[in-house]
Amino acid sequence: LLGAGLATGIGSALSGSGGPLVLIPVLSWLRWPMLAAIGQGQLIQIPISVLATATNWHYGQLSVPLGLCIAICVSAGVMLGAKIAHNLPASLLRRAVVTALVLIASWMMLQALWGITG
Repeated sequence: LLGAGLATGIGSALSGSGGPLVLIPVLSWLRWPMLAAIGQGQLIQIPISVLATATNWHYGQLSVPLGLCIAICVSAGVMLGAKIAHNLPASLLRRAVVTALVLIASWMMLQALWGITG
């Protein structure tokens, strides 16, 4: 798991993606149950967001209203997503997560190849 954590940190930093985008496939590859992998993906966002907020504050780039808006929306999305995930059959949840990750990875590759931003 230490290796998974290190790979997640490096992969997230290099790709500019969130930790869950890297961690969930790693934990899935290690045969973790999908709900547990998703839960860990959500959990690791806490220290990442605290460090990112502290860094933005240090450099004078912290927008409290924007941060609160994002935090409220993300929290609502996590609660709704958790409810949906717990009510889906495990095989359907796995397919949905894999599909979402493939689509996100494909978009990131297109951005990198064609210089698309945003």
